[in-house]
Amino acid sequence: MVVQFNRPDLRGGFVLAFRRSKSPYEKARFKLQGLDPTAQYVVTDLDTGKKARLSASELIEKGLPIAMPDRPSSAVLVYECLGK
Repeated sequence: MVVQFNRPDLRGGFVLAFRRSKSPYEKARFKLQGLDPTAQYVVTDLDTGKKARLSASELIEKGLPIAMPDRPSSAVLVYECLGK
């Protein structure tokens, strides 16, 4: 289960993901909405501190990759628009 909280006024937001105890899926991609399609974004995993730079087109078309090997588990990923 995944929920996106987009803040267009801040040009960013966050994604909250949950892996349920019986879920067979360790990885998935989730298409984001409300992004500037021409921008680049920095995505930070708040659990690991890892950062990735992704294009809005990738986040919109292919989706944000999220991996959660443990079950049950959760993840919070913050995304911020680079530039203006």
